Amino acid sequence: MVNLMRKKILAIVEGEKKEPEILRRVLDVSGLKQREIVPYKANIYDLYDRLYSEYGDTIDDVDIQEFLKEIHPDPESQDILDGNYTDILLIFDFDPQDNRYSAGKLIRLLEIFNESTQMGRLYINYPMVESFYHFRSLEDDSFLKEMFNLAEISPGSTYKERVNRLTCIHQLRDVTKKELAYMIRLILKKVNRICERECKAAELADTLQDVADCQIQRLSAQQSMYVLNTCILYVYEYNPRMLDWLDYR
Repeated sequence: MVNLMRKKILAIVEGEKKEPEILRRVLDVSGLKQREIVPYKANIYDLYDRLYSEYGDTIDDVDIQEFLKEIHPDPESQDILDGNYTDILLIFDFDPQDNRYSAGKLIRLLEIFNESTQMGRLYINYPMVESFYHFRSLEDDSFLKEMFNLAEISPGSTYKERVNRLTCIHQLRDVTKKELAYMIRLILKKVNRICERECKAAELADTLQDVADCQIQRLSAQQSMYVLNTCILYVYEYNPRMLDWLDYR
C-alpha cells in the first residue's frame, strides 16, 4: 500500500491558472494532499535557454529550486522553494509552433529531468495543457485516434475551441477516482501504441523519452502528432494499482 503521507510534491508548471487547477484536482483525487505549485510563467524553450545561459555545460547539475528562487523573488515563492520535497514535477506544453522550438532542447531536458525523487521529472503535454480534456468518451477507444496538426496550434489556434466542443469532461471539480482511472488507462493504451511496446510504471522515465522521440519524428514527417497529456501518469507511477479504481463506486 502506498504511504501518501510520505509524499511532499513540488510541481513547477508553465502557466498560472489552468495547469495549477488541473494538477490540484488530479492530486486531490489521488490522495496526494501535500504539494506546492509554482508557475514558471514561460514555456519550455524559455526554460532551456535560461538554464543554459546560467549553467552552460554544467546544465546536468542544475538545482531547479535554487534556479527558480532567482526568478521568483517574492517571499511566498521563496518560502515554497526553500522547502524539502520527496518529488519534483516539471509540467510544460510541447509548443512546436514557438519560434524557439528545438527537438534537441526538448530531448535534452527530458534527459536531465528524468527522476522525480532527484532533480525532478519533466512531463510534456502534447500539444498543450488542454489535452487533459481531449476525450470524447472515457468508455471507448476514440481517444486513441485523436490527433492534432501544426496549423491548429499556430497563432489564432483553433485547438482549444475543438477541445471545448468535443470534451466529455465538462467540470474539472466533477472528475472522480473512477474517471481519472479511465483517463490513465486510455493514456497508457495510447502510449503503448505510440511506442509499440507496453508502458510499465517502473520504466516511466524511458517511456516519456520514447514518446517524445516518436512524436517529434511524426511532426517532422507529417506535421501532425498524437494528442497526449503525460503529467497525470505521475499518479500511476506511484500507485500502479490505481487502475483498480475502475471498479470504484
